[in-house]
Amino acid sequence: MPASSPDEVFHTAQQAMVRGDWEVFFRCLTRARLQAIATMVIPMVGDDPAGRFADLCRTHGVSDDRLDAVRDAGAAVVVSAQRARAADVPTEQMLAESQRHRELVTAHTRATKVCVQAIADLAAFVAASERYRRETSGGGSISSHMFVDETLTDVVITGTKASGVRNFPRGQSEGLAFALERGEWRIGGATRR
Repeated sequence: MPASSPDEVFHTAQQAMVRGDWEVFFRCLTRARLQAIATMVIPMVGDDPAGRFADLCRTHGVSDDRLDAVRDAGAAVVVSAQRARAADVPTEQMLAESQRHRELVTAHTRATKVCVQAIADLAAFVAASERYRRETSGGGSISSHMFVDETLTDVVITGTKASGVRNFPRGQSEGLAFALERGEWRIGGATRR
């Protein structure tokens, strides 16, 4: 059911959170928010001895060679970080090691983004990864209480963008961005008010 307003998508996300319906909740988020979450979780493939997270990734279109690239790049970052901490080296060598470490981090980020780009249905992937994380580590990418008992006020729509104020149960508030994507309103991130 397409959300025809920021208020409607906020309410849909709120009700999905109350039910624990990750598929509906994550379909309420903008593509940029989904990409950010997917980019954060893909590296978990490096800490997946049983292969369950890798299976989840493969189910959503990420090939083994792409997952291997993330694993290898992540392992190289870890080795580089350990070497940097253990070494008592001259400044010039330390600077060279630091530059090499930055390059390894950049390579890991690139490999992760390639995986994210391969995922056809980001909302479904992020929902599945949320369930996996909660099952295996007790926590997820987002709070289980996001939007619950909150209100949305002061919504202003400007073309394909909108903003509103997210009011928390204890009196605090923060700005919240929205975007119109493919004819449906989606929730972006927090904004400054």
